Amino acid sequence: MKALLLMILASGGVAAADTKLGVMADAGVPDGATASVVVRPLSALRLHGGVGHNSISRGVRVGATLTPFKSFVYPTLSVDYGRYPEGDANPLARMITGDDTIDSSKLEHIGYDFANAHLGLSFGRKRATFYLQAGMSRTSATIHDDTTSMKLTMWSPSARLGFVLYVY
Repeated sequence: MKALLLMILASGGVAAADTKLGVMADAGVPDGATASVVVRPLSALRLHGGVGHNSISRGVRVGATLTPFKSFVYPTLSVDYGRYPEGDANPLARMITGDDTIDSSKLEHIGYDFANAHLGLSFGRKRATFYLQAGMSRTSATIHDDTTSMKLTMWSPSARLGFVLYVY
């Protein structure tokens, strides 16, 4: 960790960013499709918060991305937390399977919280940045039955693709 901080300091990555405010859009698993506001208080740090949709319900996500190198192509490290409240997944199940008769009570209340840790590769720096990130996610959900509820937590691979457009 100390070596990473020294590399950031040596590269000038902790200087104030040229552009500090932007918008971000991405899609991934378990994130869904998300639109966010981005704030870059330092050139080596990107903070974001926004709203998303996972084809079941609307949700939120916040996170931070470390961008320590000043080049056109550079590695990133991101951490995020997001939440999708419960929604009805029956329409999604019908769309995926093509079976219009699906109507399960177990799919009526699907929601989850997630935390991501991603390594990525970004392209661009000043006004626009495209990125691809992959890593692991911890997802927690409650499965409801007619009589009981069960908490389910799992670790799984995750990924997302997106872009940032800085406007100020």
